Amino acid sequence: MKKYDVFISFSSKDLKYVRQLMASLQYQGITFWDYSNDIEQIELGENLPDYLFKQIDNSKYFIPLISRDSVDKDSGRFTRLEVEYILKNAGQSSKNVIPLMIKNKCPRCLEGPFKSFENKIYLHMNFIDEKGYEEAIGRICEKVYERNIHKKYKPIIETHERMPFWKKFKEESFQFTHSNAAHVELMIILSLFNTKFQQEAWEEAYFLIRYFLDSCAYKIPESAGGKNRLFYPYIVKGVCEQILGDWDQAEQTFKQAGRIRRGHRYVHGGLGGVYSDRGDYEKAIDHYRMALEQCKTDNTDEKINYATILIKADNPVPVTLKTEILQYTLQIIPGHDWYTVLKLQAVILFLDEQYREAEQKFNQLDNMRDTMDEDAEIYYYYCLLYLDKKDEAFQRLISKGCYESNPELLAFKGKQLFRFREFDQAIQIFEKLNTDPETVTRETLIIQARIFRQLENHEKMKELCKRVISDAGLSLPQTKKDFYFTGFANYLLDELERARYDFERSEAFDDYYNQFPV
Repeated sequence: MKKYDVFISFSSKDLKYVRQLMASLQYQGITFWDYSNDIEQIELGENLPDYLFKQIDNSKYFIPLISRDSVDKDSGRFTRLEVEYILKNAGQSSKNVIPLMIKNKCPRCLEGPFKSFENKIYLHMNFIDEKGYEEAIGRICEKVYERNIHKKYKPIIETHERMPFWKKFKEESFQFTHSNAAHVELMIILSLFNTKFQQEAWEEAYFLIRYFLDSCAYKIPESAGGKNRLFYPYIVKGVCEQILGDWDQAEQTFKQAGRIRRGHRYVHGGLGGVYSDRGDYEKAIDHYRMALEQCKTDNTDEKINYATILIKADNPVPVTLKTEILQYTLQIIPGHDWYTVLKLQAVILFLDEQYREAEQKFNQLDNMRDTMDEDAEIYYYYCLLYLDKKDEAFQRLISKGCYESNPELLAFKGKQLFRFREFDQAIQIFEKLNTDPETVTRETLIIQARIFRQLENHEKMKELCKRVISDAGLSLPQTKKDFYFTGFANYLLDELERARYDFERSEAFDDYYNQFPV
């Protein structure tokens, strides 16, 4: 007969807690007998008490899960039998007994064989408080592992800032009636998923959340249809798809979740994120606003998302919302993604031209991470310029690697080097951009042409301007930006009437043409 680390004695009315305990122990590598497992189930014709006693004898530790139901004469009939056996035949002194009390289901008093545990409860298990629960599991592991230095407790990974609903996601799986073995298996998948998500191993995390959903549909048929369908796993799946850049699939997944819970804030929040990534700010604003409207309390995330998308879309942030966000502190929102909050505060102060206050926030951001994200870095750069800290701004520009991450940021760096009259470095950047058909644009060609004009290399300047007008690799001018840079090319070529025509088509004649008078 198979040997186990522990035997768990419990009432069937405490299955919700037993499943959680079993999943946690299995994740820690602790073995136990589970009658619901097909391989370990009780064979027909077996004498039930005798079979239970054999499993107790084959387990190193005995864990009685004590509750109102387990000590009850009716619902705790088998738990009483198991406890009586362990006390009578093994003796507490020679057998490792770890009595656990379910904190929110404590019995009024310990009766019958349980009276022996009155002053010997090892732990009061709080299955609701996640932190307290994990600490308790850690203590159980320390007891079971004893002096085995090769086994160590592996604590649960904390919620990632991109999944503030992780706890609800995990709790949702407890509402379905299924076997202990199936529940343990599903919880292990979730634990693996959580690990990969924290490690930012997105492809593996995505595979695991899809595997979890497929497993639920197979092992818990009621989770695939009806009024109690799983909801949060679809939100998580959509988040993974969004991170992987599969926006079409993410949109469909969030909409699928919306059919399960219509109008839910996480559905609107997910769709808002997808549309924001696509650059469809109008739709993103609508969904983030609806997410905020659906959530009247505990809505920090919704307020931050809404303010962020308004700024991205160059829309004003309502004064009351701005004020509230600027007042956020770590004490108000413990456990939140503080980097995102601090960045938003810095940007709001910058846009309100409170540059010194913004600089303080950006300094805090800079100390939080080795590398700030690109848009924060650009805001910080401009903040330093507006504070007339040109040397400091220049040093950040040439030292930060984030500008190499994509062609638009590289072009931004090149334009700023041009501003600082670092012509050689700027030319190197634009040579790289303008010789690649995937990265060349009218704007990058014109900036390089302007650099050559400053260097009085008119031949190179004209060559680049002609590419803007006639290069087969560029499509015909369609946008206002296209017409502006085509007009600029004609201006540099001294084709003034054509330049005026293109500038007018760009609808930015006053803004741009006056900067470069004919």
